[in-house]
Amino acid sequence: MLSSSQSSVSAVSVVNDRKFLVFETQLDKLLGDLVCPMCHCPCSLDDVVKKCNEGTLLRVVARCIDGHIIIDWQSQLLIGNLLFRAVTVFSGQTFEHVKNVATFLNMKFMSYTPFYDIQRTNLIPVIVETWKTH
Repeated sequence: MLSSSQSSVSAVSVVNDRKFLVFETQLDKLLGDLVCPMCHCPCSLDDVVKKCNEGTLLRVVARCIDGHIIIDWQSQLLIGNLLFRAVTVFSGQTFEHVKNVATFLNMKFMSYTPFYDIQRTNLIPVIVETWKTH
């Protein structure tokens, strides 16, 4: 578990970190150029596993032809168990509006329940505490 100072520093760096939308075909081109550091075999695009099961988080595991793992990569930072989806969840927009934008972009996005669960468990307690303090 992160201390509050570690979490604050990490949250600030995440906010300042540049973000990009990436086309899958372009990602595949990049992955196709990978070479295994162990056996110097090329990446086998047939064995690249791309999982998008956490909203906008993409996890890529690429193996070489001989089966060695070349990379095991995630597109977003994880701090504790919280995925950094705050930009969309804490934007003040409704789920439907954000989902429509994601659909228009053909971008993976979380479902209704996690969207509001994250607000309920992370955003609303901070708002309530700040309101009480002031």
